Amino acid sequence: MNEDRDSKVLPDYSLIQPLSIPADSKVPDDIHGSSTPTEYDLYFRLLRSSPDLIEWSRACLSLYEKQTRDLDKTSLEDKDKYEILLGWLVVFQVTLERWVKICEASGKGT
Repeated sequence: MNEDRDSKVLPDYSLIQPLSIPADSKVPDDIHGSSTPTEYDLYFRLLRSSPDLIEWSRACLSLYEKQTRDLDKTSLEDKDKYEILLGWLVVFQVTLERWVKICEASGKGT
């Protein structure tokens, strides 16, 4: 981890842990200019790094479990909950595609 970058992460007040995502992530949307990458990272407490696929997968599973438990307690509209779950489907699809590539490359996918 980058100490300089870590020191810029806002305190969580015991609410949310930082999430490590690949440095080449397509978020935020630079096309529409909704926020800069730095603003987005600080707001969502993201630490840009290159986690290995196992670390990434474990983090996804942990965060998914926590978020789906929290969804039951929120006052979000069903459409908003649906959009959150659709986002998770994208995350899981990309993750599974990477696992398939690894398995195929090692000969385990045949």
